[in-house]
Amino acid sequence: MRTLLNRNFIIKKETMRKLVFALLLAVSFTGLYAQKLDDVKEKVDKQKWDEAKEKIDKAMTDPKAQTNSEAWFYKAKIYNNLSKIHPEDATLTTASFEAMNTYLTLEEKQPENKRYLLSTLEGNRTAFDLYSESFKAGADAFNKKDYQKALGSFERALDAFAMLNQHKFTTATFDTTSVLYAGVSAEQLKNKEKSIKYYSMLVDRKIPDTTLMGVYEYVVNHYALAKDVPNAKKYLAIGEEVFPKNERWLAYELEMVGDDKTQKIIKYRELMQKYPNNADLALDYGVLYFNYTYSNETKPADYALRQDTLAQVLQHALSAEQTTLGNYLMSRHVNNQIADLEEQKRAIKGTAATDVAKKKDLDTKIAQKNEELIVYSQKAADLYGQQKELKSVEKIYYKEVLRDLADYYQLKKNTAKATEYQNKIKQLQ
Repeated sequence: MRTLLNRNFIIKKETMRKLVFALLLAVSFTGLYAQKLDDVKEKVDKQKWDEAKEKIDKAMTDPKAQTNSEAWFYKAKIYNNLSKIHPEDATLTTASFEAMNTYLTLEEKQPENKRYLLSTLEGNRTAFDLYSESFKAGADAFNKKDYQKALGSFERALDAFAMLNQHKFTTATFDTTSVLYAGVSAEQLKNKEKSIKYYSMLVDRKIPDTTLMGVYEYVVNHYALAKDVPNAKKYLAIGEEVFPKNERWLAYELEMVGDDKTQKIIKYRELMQKYPNNADLALDYGVLYFNYTYSNETKPADYALRQDTLAQVLQHALSAEQTTLGNYLMSRHVNNQIADLEEQKRAIKGTAATDVAKKKDLDTKIAQKNEELIVYSQKAADLYGQQKELKSVEKIYYKEVLRDLADYYQLKKNTAKATEYQNKIKQLQ
């Protein structure tokens, strides 16, 4: 029993000896690590950045450095200053940013009143430098049209801005300029993924700056072409909200409808309610509805209703603006109505009193329509005649209304007028 106690005592004594040695070793290593950081600080104070880098790199090999915010702060500071001396080495800025981000993350574990002390003592200069130097590099590269470098620099500026914002070093919540130029740089590089990423960020903020209107259109157009209807509608709605007077939104709304005529008509009707005084929209609606009414192999079941609606649509377009095309279309519409009446007259084969009465009634209606036709044909002819140059299709339209006038005056036995318009037709040959 005595021997066993002595043996236990010997074992305990040996264990204590090892523990004391381990503690001494730990203190020794801690002292060595602290000395390393003191060496780093000395070089930093003397602004010997290359030597400071050598010291901090060695210090960072110690496992303790990974959780030591002070070490990360000095690494960030040293690498940041070296990046100014060697701007061609982008790895220095990247390393500085990573070190600063780690420093700030580690400091989050500290009580709020003891947080970021080293950064606060220097007025957060290193943290702000990471933003300003990246932004400056981006601007310089952009002005030199080195868009690849510009994009990388502006993205680094945005990362730095996010870091400043996250740790409340700045009250600003959005960096409009960096986002814009990151997007422009990406667009110049034809990098659609990144250009739409940054442009969408701007549009999402609903910034009412007219210089950004093209950005809003770019985003809407991108999603429209990609057939991404939900996003196209989302950004179109934002665009209309922020820039309600931009008439380009109309074109995008119509593009998204597709080629279905019925759906297009529904959309035009909806848009006419929103923009009743838009002359171009009204005329385009007139062209669409004219083709919807008359460009069919056979007359549709609702032909009469379509004709009545077309007359209203064209009258509205002409009330918004007296255009050449608007008057031409109205003349063709009335001309088709005359053709329909003549067809009805030819269909009456009988000679009974009722048949004769029907033909007489149709003749009256045809005469009335001829008087109506001449108003629009004359207006269209006058407007075509004022144009210095006519496109091929416009010459065809011009001849049609001139022929209306020649036929009308021939019917009225006004030979001089009829000859006048016939000569104008010949001049267009």
